[in-house]
Amino acid sequence: MRSWTSQKGYPVVTVSVKEKKDNSQTISLHQEKFNQSGTLSEDDKKYLWSVPLSIVSHSSPQSKVLLSSTLFNTRELTLSVEIPPSDWFKLNFSAVDIYRTSYSSELYAKLAKGITEKQIAPLDRLSILDDLFSLTLAGQQSSVELLKFVNAFKDEKDYTVWFCLSSILRKYNQLLAGTTIHEKYRQWAKELINNGIGLYISWEAKTDEPHLEKLLRSTVISLLVNLEDEKTLEHCVKLLKEQLDGGAAISADLRETVYRGAAMKADVTVFEKLIKVFFV
Repeated sequence: MRSWTSQKGYPVVTVSVKEKKDNSQTISLHQEKFNQSGTLSEDDKKYLWSVPLSIVSHSSPQSKVLLSSTLFNTRELTLSVEIPPSDWFKLNFSAVDIYRTSYSSELYAKLAKGITEKQIAPLDRLSILDDLFSLTLAGQQSSVELLKFVNAFKDEKDYTVWFCLSSILRKYNQLLAGTTIHEKYRQWAKELINNGIGLYISWEAKTDEPHLEKLLRSTVISLLVNLEDEKTLEHCVKLLKEQLDGGAAISADLRETVYRGAAMKADVTVFEKLIKVFFV
């Protein structure tokens, strides 16, 4: 416990496969302090934590291969685990321990397959994605690796995971603005949404709809407006016109998104009416 109370921050554990056998793998672990800046001071380089290790895999997605009593308290550690080489595996089961995990490209590809085939639980999907995003922002993973991994979430329906996906897609939409590949990026992002979660959500709330479903709908529609999806912008204009003409009021959870989308697409007449909503 002292390593957690007497030091600032928390570690990142880097994972790679060292050796493969018929029904087991030897994995190599390395730990160092995680800094969002991506740089470590000389003092930072001395830090070590006693990291509880738990691993789940395709063969045991709901139970731990290693118990939490297994502590990683050295700079490097090599472990032999009874996991077939074809299986995905993930450290930090259910994200209960405080560290980030960085995998090799080979392991990310296996995890992506596990996500696509719906073998990995939502909390674990979220932690893998959030760690990879944070590592990319810190310069410790590549944007190519991150965006390739995002492709695995085409059929994602969990709000907490989509909250993270939305942050990623918005960040790159902002970063790539004004570049020659911006439009290609936006087209890819829109297809990812419209061919996946976009087929699942609707503009209208369902009877007795859970709160997280409402948040999921508003998050995805807001993201499509941010990406300037043509059909979404046209529907925003339609909803605004209906409200201005005395029809149904736009639901509170979508109102800001609809106003923003309509302002991006509306003609002069509708835009002037929208201005009056705010300033008259």
